[in-house]
Amino acid sequence: MARKFSFVIPKPVENTSATTEADKFADALFDELVLRFPTSGAGSDDAYTNIISFLFPSGATEKEITFDRGFSKESSQRILTTQFGDGYAQRIKAGINTKVEKFSMNINNRTWEEVELISAFLDIKTPKSFPITLQRESILVVCDSYSLTAIQSPIHSISAELRRVYEP
Repeated sequence: MARKFSFVIPKPVENTSATTEADKFADALFDELVLRFPTSGAGSDDAYTNIISFLFPSGATEKEITFDRGFSKESSQRILTTQFGDGYAQRIKAGINTKVEKFSMNINNRTWEEVELISAFLDIKTPKSFPITLQRESILVVCDSYSLTAIQSPIHSISAELRRVYEP
């Protein structure tokens, strides 16, 4: 298996009778795109429909978003320290999952449609976690913040701060 750094976005689908969490999320993502790109008027193409058909061609049900070079990881440990008067200190890990990991994700020079889909995905997912793939490991993260940059008219970039979470 090749090394990769990515996450997957399901195809936004209008589904008012969604029962599973995946279907509910796909419906919420569809609704978010409709809010961002409302219908222009009678007889015109809906921008959100064009975005979905552009990013999910020929029946695709998900889109893998690959991070660009420059993806970074910051790790630290939660440690409890007790200092004694003679200069001696006792240290122990604080809790079960003591490793704190933060990631800086960059997705540069992509179409504005792809960047809008990613930002809609992050807005809908907040504050819930979602899986990302780091090399060969899948971990859960939350998005603490993100920013968009318009490079040129059709080309944009997005960067995000992700934090690893541990869930049962």
